[in-house]
Amino acid sequence: MIVLITLISALIQVAIFSAIPLIFYLVKNKKITGFLRYIGLIKPERKSIPISIVVALLYFGGSWLVYWKLGLLDSLRAEGLVGGAVKQMGFCVDAILIVLIKSMVATAMSEEILFRGFLGKRFINLLGFNYGNLLQSILFGLMHGVLFWEIIRNIVGITAIVLLTGTIGYLMGYINEKVGNGSIIPSWITHSSANIMTLFLFI
Repeated sequence: MIVLITLISALIQVAIFSAIPLIFYLVKNKKITGFLRYIGLIKPERKSIPISIVVALLYFGGSWLVYWKLGLLDSLRAEGLVGGAVKQMGFCVDAILIVLIKSMVATAMSEEILFRGFLGKRFINLLGFNYGNLLQSILFGLMHGVLFWEIIRNIVGITAIVLLTGTIGYLMGYINEKVGNGSIIPSWITHSSANIMTLFLFI
């Protein structure tokens, strides 16, 4: 039952995050044809996939280095967070499914549609690649800082998280636009893989 609830919740989250770009698209184009290309849900160049996996390993390693060095690992196991929930469940089928759903759908797909698929592409169209990609990565980093502030209340830790996620956000935007044919699939792979590796360690 908990897996089904998690899946439904994740799909609703994706729908909400997709609604903003969809409204913008429909206002401008008056039809839904071409929306998937608009947000980058298209087939990527093959060479972008191994690069996205390397960046996922950097993201995962960088995150754990930050959490470990700043003594924040226990914060990620807090009650109410996914890390805390899967740690309590232990290694079981339900925990594995919850990790996959939360990592790939609720978090990664939602955020990639919004940040790289919608905001990143619109900023790049307006400001050019360098400034547009930088702006989406700054917003991506700041969003993580705001989310983690309620958990850790540590300005040094928050700054490190903002810088790390912002840097990875820039790299994911670069891979999508410069290597992946404008597809957000490479950054979704990066984001999902880093989340999965992190949450599985809690199990």
